Amino acid sequence: MSYGIGIKALIPKDLMIVPALAINNVKTSVEEVVMQDYISANLPAIDLNDTRQFYEFLGFQCDHQSQQWMILSKDSLIIEFFHHPQLNPKESWFSVCLRTKIMHDLFHYWQNLDWTAFPDAKITEIQYLGEVDMFSIMDPNGSLIRCIQLDS
Repeated sequence: MSYGIGIKALIPKDLMIVPALAINNVKTSVEEVVMQDYISANLPAIDLNDTRQFYEFLGFQCDHQSQQWMILSKDSLIIEFFHHPQLNPKESWFSVCLRTKIMHDLFHYWQNLDWTAFPDAKITEIQYLGEVDMFSIMDPNGSLIRCIQLDS
């Protein structure tokens, strides 16, 4: 089904010059990603620079940042942020699920970081819930990132 407008027409031109992203561990351009169709998480950021610093702490890189929008990536993971300076992190209900085959590796890597620079951010222990194994991260904006183990 076609709605008469291509997805590229909806993306601001400055996003088309984003440096290469990693999709399925293959470097590609945003334009190529758009042509492949994908959905990415979109979370609020009270301050884009502070949010970028937190996610860089987790190993993400900034692929694009403007005054209102930011795109970060880590290997095949892409997460986008919109500027939301009025957000109260204690009342935030934003969340995303990160489903991965390497949940345990991510947990051990992230758990061993020095979280003291981000006192409002938290990481839980791994929970074994029968149907899923998971841990969660609460970012400084109050967004919940659930990291869920995919079957191998």
